[in-house]
Amino acid sequence: MRYYQTPGISITIVDDGRISWSGGFGYRNADTREKVEGDTIFLTGSISKPVFSLAVIKLVESGLIDLDRDVNGYLKRWKLPCRGGWQPKVTLRQLLSHTAGTTVQGFPGYKRSAPIPGIVEILKGGPPSNTDPVTVNIIPGTTMRYSGGGVTVAQLAIEDAVGVPFARLMEDVLFRPLSLKNSSYDQAFPSKRRNKIAHGHPYHGEELKGGYHIYPEMAAAGLWSTGRDLAVLMIEVQKALAGKSSFFGKKSIGTMLTPQKIAKNMGLGFFIEGEGSAQRFYHGGWDEGFVAKFVFYKRGGTGAVLLLNSNSGAPMISEVLRSIAIEYGWTDYIQSRPKAMRAFSKGLEKYCGAYRSETGLLFDVKSVGAYLQLRLEGQSPLKILPESERNFFSPDLNLKVKFEANRSGGISCLSVIQASNSIKAEKQRR
Repeated sequence: MRYYQTPGISITIVDDGRISWSGGFGYRNADTREKVEGDTIFLTGSISKPVFSLAVIKLVESGLIDLDRDVNGYLKRWKLPCRGGWQPKVTLRQLLSHTAGTTVQGFPGYKRSAPIPGIVEILKGGPPSNTDPVTVNIIPGTTMRYSGGGVTVAQLAIEDAVGVPFARLMEDVLFRPLSLKNSSYDQAFPSKRRNKIAHGHPYHGEELKGGYHIYPEMAAAGLWSTGRDLAVLMIEVQKALAGKSSFFGKKSIGTMLTPQKIAKNMGLGFFIEGEGSAQRFYHGGWDEGFVAKFVFYKRGGTGAVLLLNSNSGAPMISEVLRSIAIEYGWTDYIQSRPKAMRAFSKGLEKYCGAYRSETGLLFDVKSVGAYLQLRLEGQSPLKILPESERNFFSPDLNLKVKFEANRSGGISCLSVIQASNSIKAEKQRR
């Protein structure tokens, strides 16, 4: 924490379907030296998005909302604008999975002393908003692009459809039924819990003036919560997946945590990683002065929530999660380095050649002694070693290459796999 200039961190660990340990280290305010406790309340950044998505699913289960209806049918105070003569049709399913083609990735928030825009002003990009207008500039449903702007569209659509102010709606639908008493999207909430909230420290351990920013883009970035509250909520998600929740339906949560066809690591509001019994759902968060992340397994009832009051401390998250994974024996969380086959130095010529992806990326494969070199156009060559006859790995990067053969046994394509994403490229004829 000293190294990363991070005043405070909250850690909550879930094991076997229950909170195993929850506590804090350091200070919620570096100046006053008030300690972080298990019930210290942090701004959670983009963790706001999956929590919001769970409330949307509850509304879907109640029959109040349809995930696949054009949101302009719900929107009353503002409509998704036309692009020239073209009117995009966007659904809540696309907005929650970041496949709607909407703009504006994230939000910087507002100083407490600054004028605070309403949600319509934010979507229009008009003063006093500090971000661009939210529009659609990619055909919806064709690609994934992370968009806090799209989630803000969903926030307004839900408000307009149900007719209840957003923060109160989230309280009624999610927080009160699950007794999450230290969680709120209300931007006045921290002023009511002064003796419990953490103050943000963007960099160098220096406190943010005013302690925190205001985020009227509540669904995208405005959730205040504790590690314990978030753990209780994610345990309920795990129970639903096992068919043991009386709050969430198994089918609807299963749908949320199923990767989308065009976004293989994205469900509805949640990122997905791992395979089989090691598959996990997760999300991170970043607000001015705050960083957060949760990771939970779909099976086995394990996971963790980390909340920090420092942007400098972001690298700590992966270090702490690795330590938790080792201590609690998380399946396949830490990938062991593959071992190269010793007796595999002949026949590498069949893999050599140029490979082109659908998006135009050009890979070149060459044989160099007992290994191959993979080169992406414009990059230096990367050594890849054989793990098996068709599977190769990089000893230098978290990267794997899988080759595929056609019916006659010739190599026809390769897949470059990095960070749960796969790029397929076809071998080019000479």
